[in-house]
Amino acid sequence: MTSRIHQVFDDFTGEKYALIGAFEKAISIVALTVLLPIFLNRFAWHETALELVICGVQVCSLTCAAFATNMIPQFALALGVSSIDACQWALVRSVFTKMVDPDEVGKVFSFVAILAATLTLVAIPAVKKLYNATLAIFPSTFLLVAAGMYLVTFFLNLVLFSFRSRFDHDQTSKQEEQEERKDKEKEIDVNANEIPLDSKEERKEKV
Repeated sequence: MTSRIHQVFDDFTGEKYALIGAFEKAISIVALTVLLPIFLNRFAWHETALELVICGVQVCSLTCAAFATNMIPQFALALGVSSIDACQWALVRSVFTKMVDPDEVGKVFSFVAILAATLTLVAIPAVKKLYNATLAIFPSTFLLVAAGMYLVTFFLNLVLFSFRSRFDHDQTSKQEEQEERKDKEKEIDVNANEIPLDSKEERKEKV
């Protein structure tokens, strides 16, 4: 990405690029350790609602970054705000655990990890070709394409948000069933331990 930014901005320097990278990391840490717990625990926001907000912010911030005229403060602020997408993986995994059975969570996580790795291998050369093809026309085209992808993700999350009550109810039902099974197993164990000694000895004699 360094070479791309170097072509976009005339005031590009290594120091500015390093500052922007540090600013992005700082925002990501704050988003993960402070903002995410506050919205989930304090305000009781649903994961899909936060996903909607993050995707919307991503669309706006990447679009602003594409049309920024200087690295600092315009481009730096736009990328800094977009770095809240660090919360997405945690939110997506939380949603997955509510949509599938507990025994299938590992399979889903494995599939998503493989899919993400595959898409990364495909996306890197595709973005390079896109950047080289649009360099003379508009060097920040790749940022607009990324904003468009987040816009698609926004509508997908909107669908999940509209069905949030359904899989939340299913998750609650599954938890209740598991608790009932555990209670029954405990009752069986307790009853087995309370069998009189005489009856146990009679069983042994019969055997």
